[in-house]
Amino acid sequence: QRQDLLAQKLCRRSFDGIILMGAQPFPSLVEWQQKQRLPMVVIDRDVDLPFARSIKVDFENAFYRATQHLLDLNHTRIGYISSYSNSDISVARRRGIEQALQEAGLALLPQYCTSVPAGADVDGGFQAMSLLLDRPAGDCPTAVLAFNDVIALGALRALYVRGVRVPQDFSIIGSDDIFSSQYTCPPLTTIGQPKFRLGVLAVQHLQMMRREPWSDENTCTVLDSPLIVRESTGPAPRA
Repeated sequence: QRQDLLAQKLCRRSFDGIILMGAQPFPSLVEWQQKQRLPMVVIDRDVDLPFARSIKVDFENAFYRATQHLLDLNHTRIGYISSYSNSDISVARRRGIEQALQEAGLALLPQYCTSVPAGADVDGGFQAMSLLLDRPAGDCPTAVLAFNDVIALGALRALYVRGVRVPQDFSIIGSDDIFSSQYTCPPLTTIGQPKFRLGVLAVQHLQMMRREPWSDENTCTVLDSPLIVRESTGPAPRA
């Protein structure tokens, strides 16, 4: 209902282009956009529409590199706390973890993976990490990658409540590099997002699409994201 209401409001105004972030193009928006032949740029989602382009961060490679960082620290029992959704982003992040582990002769074990319910990222991260810590000492991960920093904040709290030291006993990596991630205790190792670059490119693409013919539509620009190593990751604890 909110999407349809938004599309109705858009129809009453004049625009030169659309930048959509955080969601797939929804039907009422697409119908209006195609009718008006307005250029559209979608951030962090695949798009296969006329007069549209997408800009994405390569999260599969980012989580691959983050997993390699944990492997370099001699972690072999690595887990993943995912979001509730089965979005392209979530699937890509998991693929990156699985690829890095496979190359090291390891696997992402189902018992080391859990997810958080919709709308409960912080509390969900706390509950998900608590479930992992309930496992027997010899069958508990020593490191976890979280789908995003907000989930990682809840997981850090669960580790603190259980008396698990980070990073001496346990390592954790988040994603997105939100402002508060550098002020957690300890500061959170995370995957950065080139947020400013995403915004600049989105506007540049719109300007280009307005100047040029539509022959270059349906292109996708992929950006890399840095691993920001802080103090929440360290060498795997000895057995």
